[in-house]
Amino acid sequence: MLAGVTGSVLFKKQQRKRVRIGKPVFEHFQGQWRKKDDADTQLIFLSISSEGEFFLNQKELAGKIIHATDQKLVFEDSFGYQLVLELTAPGELTLYDDAEEQDYFLEKIVDSEEFSD
Repeated sequence: MLAGVTGSVLFKKQQRKRVRIGKPVFEHFQGQWRKKDDADTQLIFLSISSEGEFFLNQKELAGKIIHATDQKLVFEDSFGYQLVLELTAPGELTLYDDAEEQDYFLEKIVDSEEFSD
């Protein structure tokens, strides 16, 4: 009986370890972003939802996040092209668009808590 109780406790501990509590790794990337050099300061270029959905020029991109750390996020679209985002400073990032072979410098305009789908 003691073995059953011990096994049950160990099983519950293992289950707890698998549960991820807290914010997603890509939380620093969530929100709405604009090009730093854009004259229209309110024009939203990129939006990232808390669910990991990407919107480029307000059009949803089909794809998925394939790599995420605190400093780097890689999104691959349905055609296999990648958007590579790297934080350069709080509220600033570079975006490399694999399809266009172009870099963009973006700044955050809305916190992720204010972002609504």
